[in-house]
Amino acid sequence: MAGSKEKLKGDKFVSKVPTSLVFEQPSKENKFLAENIFIQGFPLVQLCEGASFSETLFILLKGEIPSELELKKFNFLLNSALAIGPRHSASRSIMNAGVSKTKSPHLLPISLAALSGQDGAQDVIDVIRFINKNYQEEVSSVLKRHNFLEIPGVGKEFGNRPVFPTKLISKIEAHCSSDKFSWMRELVESSRKHGLDWKLTGVFAVLCCELQIDEQQVAGLFQFACSPLLIALGAEKSSQQMTSMPFVKDEDYTIG
Repeated sequence: MAGSKEKLKGDKFVSKVPTSLVFEQPSKENKFLAENIFIQGFPLVQLCEGASFSETLFILLKGEIPSELELKKFNFLLNSALAIGPRHSASRSIMNAGVSKTKSPHLLPISLAALSGQDGAQDVIDVIRFINKNYQEEVSSVLKRHNFLEIPGVGKEFGNRPVFPTKLISKIEAHCSSDKFSWMRELVESSRKHGLDWKLTGVFAVLCCELQIDEQQVAGLFQFACSPLLIALGAEKSSQQMTSMPFVKDEDYTIG
């Protein structure tokens, strides 16, 4: 703490919040009102008129218009997050909150908190960091230092190899050519003899590596991509009775 204070001595705070992502062109009548808004240099009005939402999101994150192949992979990435399904803790939390008549503005934040840890955003980050740290080394050498069960993004679900994430990868891998993608695919193939396979977080992470999405953006992007399903689940349960969800019996609670 003392070091950080020392570093600030003599520094001056900026008078305006700087960002290169969004520019608001002020109105001539009132400089606090925006006459035009630009996203990474692209007029927002033009993006609203001619770009899909995923194209605009790519521009916002990457600062450039995606190629046809990049957009294909990016759309695949966003859609793949819906595979969290209704049994994920984030899904169950928003369904429980919905059926309990929680106010709608609070539903999504409740579920995103459950989506921030393992098997969620943190797991995606762990996969990316693991790949970045090890991908330049032979897979066989890395596996000598790591137990298969310690590798993020690879594992079992309900005691067996995951099925659907592997199907997802099979549909997109022909379009992926980065060293990081190839390395992670080889690692997963090596893990199959131990009954392990791709987890959804591994699929999402390796596609982020393929698209060179900044690590600081990935956790939020995963939560964002999962949000449409969570919103729909919460809204569905909000119109239903409490009995539409299973609740733990009193005798099954453990306090200790």
